Amino acid sequence: MRAADLASYQFGPVTGRTVAVLHDEAAALYGIRAVDVAPILREGFERDLADPVVYMDRHILDLTPAVIRRITLTRGGREETLVKGPDGNWIVDSPPDSKALDTAVVDMLGAITGLEAERIESLAVTNAAAFGLDDSATRLTFGLTGTSGIQKTLIIANLDGAHGVHAMVQGQDTVFVLRKQTAEQLTRGLVKWQ
Repeated sequence: MRAADLASYQFGPVTGRTVAVLHDEAAALYGIRAVDVAPILREGFERDLADPVVYMDRHILDLTPAVIRRITLTRGGREETLVKGPDGNWIVDSPPDSKALDTAVVDMLGAITGLEAERIESLAVTNAAAFGLDDSATRLTFGLTGTSGIQKTLIIANLDGAHGVHAMVQGQDTVFVLRKQTAEQLTRGLVKWQ
């Protein structure tokens, strides 16, 4: 494929770099030069270029600890809620007589900051339950500063996947896969139950 042909595939300017693509479990390596693109492995290159999921930005949420004022973790019929105190420390709102697990809160806030998916699974989901995103899924809701009532809820399937865990942002039709380690950081308990 000549560099001039790249415009028809909506590529940006051609630079001297190498791009590796993994799609449908088949690897491809493309050497990109100022003159041409040389597929070294893989057939169906044009078909893959037509699939927007392959090239979609994997950045899911843009939350920072500074804008989060409330965190609610709901899983297995239990709900844990923390609110940010005036001094910036997290205080347990529910369950009563519990203590916040500071390390777990810091880990969770680190994982949610600039959250990226390992891959996008589907852009137009009509049956979230097929991905394990049903009533049994874990919900992590963040109350945000600013206009009252603004919140974001991340729905995370149970952690039974070997490599990744399905998730979605409530109100959006996109299902994505989180690294299992990231999902564990997000769903670890935030309070010590009494």
